[in-house]
Amino acid sequence: MVGIKAAVAATESEPKFMAMSPEELIEYFGGTKSSAIRGLHAHGYAVKQISKMLNILYQHARNVTIRELKRGPNGGTY
Repeated sequence: MVGIKAAVAATESEPKFMAMSPEELIEYFGGTKSSAIRGLHAHGYAVKQISKMLNILYQHARNVTIRELKRGPNGGTY
């Protein structure tokens, strides 16, 4: 019974990002895939989760998370 309560608590505490479409996520985080990747990573999501949520290659998500910005952000909200 404790396992069920823990599972329910985990799903209730999930941020709203899991229910959003890839297009909604991109729009929410500033309009670019890179800003969405950085925003989700800042919220604690793993690269594998981010790639699935945005329907992009794992390598794309990984590259964005490990590389520094060459210039300022494009208005992303992290």
